Amino acid sequence: MDNEEVEVTRLPGDDSQTSGSPSRSLAGSPLLRRRVRRILLFACTLLLAVLALFAAVRSSRDLAVLPSPTSSPRPTATPVPPQTLKGATLGGTKAGFQDKYGQATPFAGKDAVAYRSASFINVAFVLWEYKTGTDHAAHLSTVQVVLAAGEYWEAVNEQTICGFLRPDDAQHVSETTLTTPSGATIDEFLYQSAELAATFPAADFTDHAGTHVTAGMFAIDYLPDPLSSADPYGGTGHCELSLGKY
Repeated sequence: MDNEEVEVTRLPGDDSQTSGSPSRSLAGSPLLRRRVRRILLFACTLLLAVLALFAAVRSSRDLAVLPSPTSSPRPTATPVPPQTLKGATLGGTKAGFQDKYGQATPFAGKDAVAYRSASFINVAFVLWEYKTGTDHAAHLSTVQVVLAAGEYWEAVNEQTICGFLRPDDAQHVSETTLTTPSGATIDEFLYQSAELAATFPAADFTDHAGTHVTAGMFAIDYLPDPLSSADPYGGTGHCELSLGKY
């Protein structure tokens, strides 16, 4: 038996099962499985990239058709109409002057309140004339600023103190130098005030000849002391605020 050859008969299709066969099935090869996994991983990565790109393009298209945001309209403030004057200014009231400067006292037959300026100049605000306002109350149509006895002022002091009695909304219009029939020189500063126009009827605004001027116009006239100098800023002159103009 040792020297006899043994013939092995193979069954059809049994080549892969023969012990010691040099050829093995690739289906169970570790190398093939690694290649398949790499291909599947690459395919998944590529698919995810394509999906992400598609989502980004779609999102940009959606944003492109969205209406641009508009800012909400800001509320507009309702304009407040000019009010009648009641304080310590031309067009104000006696009560307004007394509330600010103290009790009025007689001065040349008129009411007046005393004022001491920051530069230590003593003056009197003389409540010279009243007219009936649009609210049917008495409002000052003329106010004078007069130096106390023995006082002296320069032009800058006079203009500053007299300017305190302008309505708050007063706007400077013009200024001019006038000569009265008596030969006195007057420096006249014209202003416009909507609050003054609201305080008095339009017919109250005239010039010295009675000609109507723009409602709300008023003048500050700087007048000389006729006993001292013809110069309105001669040191002892006074000023007058009144409706209209000279």
